[in-house]
Amino acid sequence: AEPAMSPELGECIARDSRLLKQLGWRDFVKRKRPRSDIATLENVDHPARDLLKFYKTRGAPVKFKTPPWGRPRVLHALKRGP
Repeated sequence: AEPAMSPELGECIARDSRLLKQLGWRDFVKRKRPRSDIATLENVDHPARDLLKFYKTRGAPVKFKTPPWGRPRVLHALKRGP
């Protein structure tokens, strides 16, 4: 069985679900992530510059302890909603 969801997480999901329906995907993302977490790197002289530019544009890789969800599980979760 999956662990129970905290009330706070449920409230965040419900609020963001309403906002997503109101704004649409592009405007929702713009509102939630209005600017980059990484400043401009054009004038940075550092060995990690290319890696940081990659993370800025593509995101950083994340390792999960649980196995990836299959398409049926993702579709079921989306259908169920928050």
